Amino acid sequence: MAKKTAKKNIVIELPKPAVVLKKSATTVNEFVISSSEEVIDFAIEKSGQLQSVTEKAIKSGLKMTAKNQDFVFTTLESIKSQLQEGSKKVAGYFSKN
Repeated sequence: MAKKTAKKNIVIELPKPAVVLKKSATTVNEFVISSSEEVIDFAIEKSGQLQSVTEKAIKSGLKMTAKNQDFVFTTLESIKSQLQEGSKKVAGYFSKN
């Protein structure tokens, strides 16, 4: 034969330390949430400042690159004209023979 056991609804009342602990946990949670918002706002602000500094650095770098590119092409044009003049002279030396 199977034994039947009676099921009873048990109501547990929290002792005072548990209530205090729950309130403390709620307070800590609210503090963490507000602190997290401050940290995120700070991070967004600083990343915006860093972005403007980076933008200035990139613009300066592009200006310097443009100047260097102009210098390289000017030098190449000078070398080209010198080679053309030199090749004419060399051709003149050999054509006289």
